[in-house]
Parts: sequence; C-alpha cells; structure tokens
Amino acid sequence: MTTTSHAPTGPGLAPGARLTAEEQAAWAALNDQARPWSEGPALIRRLEEVAERRAGQPAVQADDGTYTYRELHAEADRIAGLLMDQGVTRGGTVAVAAARRRGEYAALLAALKLNCAYLPIPPGGPAHRLEFMLTDSAAVALVADAPAATALADAGVGATLAARVVAGAVDAAPAGWTAARGVPSDRRPSAEPARDGTTYVIYTSGSTGTPKGVVTGEEALLNLCAWYIDRHDVVPHDRLCQTAPLTFDPSVQQMFPAWLAGACLVAVPDSVQRDGEDFLDWLATERITHLDIVTPHWAQLLEVAAQRGHAALPALRWIIVGGETYFFHQTHRWHRVVDSPARINTVYGPTEATVNATEFLVDPGVTEGQIPIGRPLPNYRAYLLDERGALCPPHITGELYLAGTGLAQRYCAPEATKRGFPVRTVTKGRTERLYRTGYLARLVEFDGQWVLEFQGRTDSQVKVAGYRIELEEVQAALTTVPGVTTGAVALRTEPTRQIVCGFVGPGLTEERVRAELAERLPEYMVPHVIASLASVPLTTNGKVDKDRLLALVAERHTSTATGGTPPRGPVESAIADAWAEVLGVARVGADDTFFVRGGSSLLAFRVVALLRGKGVVIRAADLLQARTVRALAERATTAAPVAAVDRPRAPDGGVGDVPLLPEPRHELTDDTGQPLDLPPATSLALLGGDTEDVGEHAVLTLGLPRNVEADTVRAALTEIVGRHPLLRVRLDTGQARLRLRAVRVVRFDLPVLEGDSPSLVERVRPLLFRHTGLRRRLPVAAALMRLPSGTRLLLAVRHLLVDGNALRRITRELAAELGLGAPPPPLVPLAEQMAVLSERARGMRPVPHLNAFLEAERQAQRRLTPRLTSDSTVAEVAAGELPPPFLDGAPNALEPRLLAASALAVHRWLGLTAVPLSLPRQGSATEAVANLSDVVPLLIAAGDDGDSAAGALGAATAAWAEQARPDAHWAAALLVHCPGLALRWPGRREVLTSSFRLAVEIGDVSTAGLGTAVLGTGGRMTDHDSPTVADHTSSGAIQFTVMAGAAGPALRLIGWDLPVQALEELAPLWRAALTEAAGLKETGGTRYE
Repeated sequence: MTTTSHAPTGPGLAPGARLTAEEQAAWAALNDQARPWSEGPALIRRLEEVAERRAGQPAVQADDGTYTYRELHAEADRIAGLLMDQGVTRGGTVAVAAARRRGEYAALLAALKLNCAYLPIPPGGPAHRLEFMLTDSAAVALVADAPAATALADAGVGATLAARVVAGAVDAAPAGWTAARGVPSDRRPSAEPARDGTTYVIYTSGSTGTPKGVVTGEEALLNLCAWYIDRHDVVPHDRLCQTAPLTFDPSVQQMFPAWLAGACLVAVPDSVQRDGEDFLDWLATERITHLDIVTPHWAQLLEVAAQRGHAALPALRWIIVGGETYFFHQTHRWHRVVDSPARINTVYGPTEATVNATEFLVDPGVTEGQIPIGRPLPNYRAYLLDERGALCPPHITGELYLAGTGLAQRYCAPEATKRGFPVRTVTKGRTERLYRTGYLARLVEFDGQWVLEFQGRTDSQVKVAGYRIELEEVQAALTTVPGVTTGAVALRTEPTRQIVCGFVGPGLTEERVRAELAERLPEYMVPHVIASLASVPLTTNGKVDKDRLLALVAERHTSTATGGTPPRGPVESAIADAWAEVLGVARVGADDTFFVRGGSSLLAFRVVALLRGKGVVIRAADLLQARTVRALAERATTAAPVAAVDRPRAPDGGVGDVPLLPEPRHELTDDTGQPLDLPPATSLALLGGDTEDVGEHAVLTLGLPRNVEADTVRAALTEIVGRHPLLRVRLDTGQARLRLRAVRVVRFDLPVLEGDSPSLVERVRPLLFRHTGLRRRLPVAAALMRLPSGTRLLLAVRHLLVDGNALRRITRELAAELGLGAPPPPLVPLAEQMAVLSERARGMRPVPHLNAFLEAERQAQRRLTPRLTSDSTVAEVAAGELPPPFLDGAPNALEPRLLAASALAVHRWLGLTAVPLSLPRQGSATEAVANLSDVVPLLIAAGDDGDSAAGALGAATAAWAEQARPDAHWAAALLVHCPGLALRWPGRREVLTSSFRLAVEIGDVSTAGLGTAVLGTGGRMTDHDSPTVADHTSSGAIQFTVMAGAAGPALRLIGWDLPVQALEELAPLWRAALTEAAGLKETGGTRYE
C-alpha cells in the first residue's frame, strides 16, 4: 500500500487512467447517490408553513425559556420589520450574536425572511476577530439579545453598522442600538424568496493566519435537511438536542431539520454540557430523541455511563457522531452499558460541504477496528486523487475531494475560493466543481460495500475536541503578542488526547501570553501549553525543530515540580492527585492552573468523575472558572467522610457495603533509570491502548497461618515487589511511544481488614482493583483479611504485566519469605529472555497467516453476534469427560486431536469452514515475574466434505505442527514484523485471541492444588483458585476447556455474554466430535483413517 503525502498538483484527472473496469465500478458504486428530492418552495416558506401547522407547539427550548412556533416566528417578524426600517435589503448578511438564548433563533429566522444570510458571532469573542468577520463578510446589520448587545457595545463591536437591533422583551438598548419590542409582528418582505440565495456564513480557522468565511447556499442546506429528516426519522413530536453553538456548523443540521419536521429543538445548557454526569441525566429527563454530538464529547458520555455500570435513555432513537476518528469497540460498549434503542450514525464533513458529506451506519455487533467515514450523502460525490490528479484505485491512499449539491458557494475571500474549489474533469465527459478537503483517505470494501476510510491530513490543520484549527492561524496570533520575538506552534498527540503547544522566547509568563491570545483567538484555539524558551530550536536546514519542541514539552510534563507550593489538606491533595492522574504528570502544585498544565474542557469531565469517587464534589464549570487547585478547593464540597482506620470491619452478616479501603500509602522513590525491557504481551497491550488505571487483573487468594503478623507479610511483599521491576512500574507518557519505568518501593502498604462475613474476600476484590494503576499507583495491591475461618491474603496485579506462572512464582517466593517453603530456583534475567524471543521472531513470517486468521475471525463474529446477551455475564456448561483414548497416544498428539474436535464441533454448529482457534500458552514459572504468555492463532479447516473428523484432524495436525512449534512466539513476531496489525485487531479482543479458544489445564501444570502439591508447605499455606469472571475482551467468545477432574480430565464449555442454551447446543456436538477423533488411528504422517 502506498500513501500520498501531498496534494494533487496536476491539471486534472486522466479519465479512467490506470483503473481497471472493476476499480472504476467500485468508484461508480460509491458515488451512486443521486436522489431526486422533491421540488418545493424556499426554505423560509417551508419553515413558515410548518409553523402555521404547529403554532402552539414548542419550537425551541433555550436557557432563558421556550418559544412556541407562533412565538418564534412572531419575534422573527418583529426583528425583520425593524431591520427593513433600518435599510436592510435582500442579499445582505445579518450578524447574529450566538448566546444559546431564544433571541438568536428568532434573529437568524429574521435574516432568512429578508432573503439575507445570517452570520453567527460569539459575543464574548476577541473584539478584533469579530470586527474582521463583520468586515470580511460585508455584514449590514447586527442582532443580539440584551446581555449580548451590552457586551458587544462595551467592546465597541459593530459600531460602524447602521442597523443594530436588540431582540427580546426589553425597553432600553445600548447607545446606537434599537429595541425590537413594540414593533408590529405582521410585517413581511414583499419579495418572494428564491432557492438560489445564500443562507448562512460561518467562519473557520484559516491557514493564512486569518479565519475563513464559508458562504453556504439554500440548495445545499435543503439537501442536507432532506437527508437528515429521512435518514433519522424525524417526526413532529421528536425532541432534537442542540449541542453545538451557532458559530459551529453542526448547529445547522441540529436546528433546521427540527423546524422543518415540526419538532422541538432543545439547547443543552452550558452548565449541563460541561458536566458528563449531569448531561447524561439531562438527556433522560428531557426525553431527547436525537443526539448530534462531536466524538470526544460522546466518548465522555460513554465513560460516565460505563463508570455507572448502566444508563437508561429509552427515548433516544438516534445518535449522530462526528468530528474525530473513533472505533467500533466504543460503539459496541455503548450498546452494552446504555439501555436505549438508539442507532449510531457516523458522519464526516467540512464546513465547506454543508456540515456533512458522508455517513456510516454503525452495526452494534462489530467490535474491531476504526469506523470508516462511510459513503457520500445523497447528491454528493467523493474522489481520492493522487499527486498527479489521477483517481486512486481502491485501497490506495489519496487526497479527498468532494463534489455535488452540498458544496458551499464560496469563501468570502475570492483567492481562497479559487484555491479551495477547483474545477476539474473527474471522469470522462464530466467536469465538476470540487472542494479540496486536505484529508487523506482510501476506498475499501466493508461488509460488501465500498466505503471511505480516513487516513490523516496533508497539512497542519488539526481537529481538537471536534474543532477545526489551523496551526498557522494560532502561530500568527502568537507572533503578534507584545514581547514575542519568535514563536512556534506544534501539536502533541497523547494516548487519549491532542494538545496544542505554543512556544515563545524568554521573559514572558504563560499567564500573560494566554491573556493576550484570549484577545485574539476563540477559547478553543488558545494553546493548552505555552512554554517559554531561551531560543526556538532549529533543524540543520534552518526550520523549526518541532520534534525537539515536543520533547521539551514531554520533559516539562513528566518532570517533578520543584519550588511550587504543595497542596494543603485532604481536599487540595485529592484535587492535585486527580489532576496529575488525568493529565499524566508527576506532580501538581496548589497554584498550578489546569489548562496551563495541559487540561481541556473534556478532560475536566474526567476530573469531576474521579473526584466524586474520592468524595470531593465539584462541577466542570467550577474547574473552568476556578482554574488553580487552591481556588477549586474553595468551591468544592465533600461527601460524608470515611474514616481511614488500619483495620476497617465489614458489616456483620455481609449486609451493606464494605467500608472503602484506605488509599495505599506506599513509600516510593522515583527511579530515573532506562525504560524496562517488556515482554511482547505487555508491549502489545500498551500498543493497543491498555494505559488507563483500569483493566483486567491476575489475582491470588492465599490462605496463610492464622497467627501470621501483618508486619511480617508487609515486609515480605516489600521484598518481592522490590525484586521484580514489573511489579513497581509507572507509565511514561512523555515519549513518542509508551514506556514503563520502575520506581523504588521502600515500604509496601498492606491494609488489614477484619470481618465476620464469608463473602468479605469477594466484596473486597473489586475495591482492591481500584487501588492498582499504571500512572499514579503501583500495578499491584494487596489486603490481609482476618476471618473466622482463618487469615487470607488477597493480591491483585494488572494482568498485562503478569501471567498465571508469574503468580505461581510470587506464591513460592512469598512462602520462602514467610518461612513456609524453600526458595525457588534463580531467574534468568528478563532482558536475556527478550533478546532470545526477538531473535526467534525475526525468522518468522506471520503476516499472511494472520490476515487469513483475521478474516476467519470476522466471519465467526458475524455468526456469534446475534446470539449475544447482556454484558458481563459468564455461562459454563459441563460436557462430560474426555474419552480415555485421548490420553493413550503420544503426548504431542493430544492438542491436535482436541483442536480438530473443537473445530469440527464449531463447523457443525455455525457452518464455518475455517475455524479460528486460539491456543493460549504460558512461560515457565522459573522464567520471570512477567507476562510471558503467548497465543497461537490456529486456523483449522473442518474437512472438504464439512463432516469429516479425519479431514479436520489432518488439518489440525498440520496447523499445529506449523504454527504451534515450541520456538515460535507469535506476540514477538507481531511486534517485529507488523505492529500496526495489533491496532486493527477486533476491538474487544486481546491481540491474537479469537472467538474460539482451547485451554488444556491437565498435565504437569494443573490448576488443581497449588497448595501442598506445588509449595510443599504441609498445608500451612493454601491457594484458592479464582472463579471464571466476566471479561470484556472475551465478549462473544467460547472456550473449550479440558481440566483435571475427580475421575479424570473433564470437559467444560465457557461462554462470555452468551446464553447457556447456546453452549448446550454446542456441548453434544463437541462430545460427538471428540469421540470420533478419539477413534481415529494414526497411519503415518498426517493421514488418518
């Protein structure tokens, strides 16, 4: 695959050049979107006709009240009449102050009634920017409600305009402004509106350092509305949510479809939208039916719902998500944690293409990969051009150009129009006006249809929190700040966010530069981080060295603050810890500012949720206003305090909640050594984004002698954690790729609990999980429990760092430290083992096999998805015992026969002819305390006739001999040869695993009896196996398990989020296939009879 790194420069397309007939057919199929929407009157006449039919029904619900359709249009008529009196005629542009209050909606309708375009402006924006917009758009009037009019008048904005109108029920107006109150509401322009006029002008960030005004016509808007209403089933009694301000073009598709359908537009209050908890509750309370939202904000709602464990939005029917790339596992998760009939439609489009140009309806059953931007909307067309201006074949990356009814008319600046909307011959005999998006994409086939897949950008335009930002415009503003002799701007991409960084010369404070920029740029464009440097580093050819600049930011964010005022008291400390965790920094001082340290309004939601879990209650709005730790602490309230005692007691009889475990008070010392050598399984987990302070855990529940001293156990754990670096790591996010570095543990904290309830262990387990982490905590936590039945130690470790054999090693070492067993043999250094794995991996060629395996896994998921039940459920079915002949043959014949029988059972159950079976493997308990596990991805054919045990056994034996050989390590090979493939693995699956797994738990290493049999402790220390638990990465998967039983190897089927009935269907098929495979006799090679 090749990608285009720059835009086309040729004069146009060579019609049909380089494309085969099939490739041309793919493009034709993608662009077959013509839709003859019915002819009709102009937009404003349609809106007036609906208003007559729905006169007494609510049209818009805003911060300051509700307008019925009759009231909305009456106010619009009053404003239109006053504008006519002040000389406004058709074809002009009327500026409207956007403040989420009723007056702005009436004002923009008034502009349309005059056959004018409306221009939304933010009344609190920088004055010089607002003046530029008024001048550049040739605005002839300005309309605002009373508060906005006062703010604009005080700032001197629009002082040269002859027509300045105050909307709403006010008697007085600022000097030079006229109040609309008292003006008759029955005056209308005499001229009939035309459908070829201009509807609105919206400004976006500009690459030349000044914003660009995009002028959009009525035909394009009518086309958008017709699609929106038809696609999303908008009917008169619906309630559509307005999340975007008028200055942001998604507001267009939130307002006009609602009013054309006679529905109610409900504006989200600013205070609600800034708080994820409140927003989720508000959506339910307001019975919102359609939620149109930018991707990061929707992801925040998802996080809040997931933290709650469940949310109900029964009225919500559609979610329209756009603005940034997101993934199928997120939508799949939404449908599991939110009880709602809503479908999700992914949309993409620049302002220059009337909000949206493509769509992709998300299948909730798909769990892997990036969501495509989809197919063109009705009457749009899309093309991908290479650097010569030729149409790219499918699967080849090119720059995205858009065409069709939805294109904007022009920019306000003629030169920008010429550059941005070229006219070219795109196919034989067809010349089109195009819009050059600057986005890279490729045409791919998804589920039987051709769609566009986003691949990045060609320039320095970025999307941050859904807003389009030209870095050149930010830099141009930066260089105008007094005292800035040189400046630079760069974008830093982190695992969960993007931050804009500004750099200035010495002698300037961040606060001063930020204040100056706030006068020049909208709030969302002001850099998150502003760094003062002695000089801006340059490359050898004299250009700004942005890599070095970003490295300096990384050093700043990962260094420990020195000289800052430390937080005082529990509230300030809790706030500082929450900031540090969310921002990924080492330490936060009491006077640090959230946004200076890299925060954003969306990250503020995470801080709010995190603090609530700690008993500190704030609102996101508080964080946006009181920006320092100390100021925020003054606004915070606390929940009922929980006493942190050394020995909290559980409620008698297991009734009620377990008291909150005290936060671990480990004594740590930072270690600035080199990054650790990580096992492949851990590296892949980090690559796939397993970086939050949540995740799966490996758990030990150990019975200890009743009289063991807590200090003795604490000292033993301190020694063991200090001995193994992976048990004391922290995530280093300041590098280009994620790394783990070790800290020194001086004292490992061990809380002690007493209780009478037998269920104490199970109820403490999830609380213990919350005290592990990769950013601010250790990845291991433990609690000692005094129960009537004896003393138990519960120890949890993040699973991405250790496997089952590592737990066995920890158990042996703990027994030795407590004097209950002999020390285990010494370990081979982990770095040496990693070097061996990498060397072996270089000799593997994994890509062709993994591609075939993934395709089989996609087919399997399509068959299993309709059977999925609720999230976080585990079903188990006993399937009898393993036929004795299985154990009579050679040891290396057991796994191939089990694989063959399992694959044959799946084939007979679901009809799959190629069954993806993953075979987990673990390292030796003598190797390391690490995650040395691997997964062998096996692809088993079920036989040519689809019913042949011999054929399946032959295929399984061949696959096992080729893919499961002892010297093959698939995780290591994936890292060496194709790390990018890990990012495309099915979203909820751990890398290399599949929907079907075979776990063989018999033989030398059995899960039964890690007590006296393994430890040799004479029963003084016993191990208790953890039960099978819910696992989000296993949703929709089935495990064929062969485990030690009382009478011999037992068979068990385990299914995650699948009903027991499904496993009961599969169990007899598995037993029958096992019986057939056991009866086959080996005749040599891989032939069986």
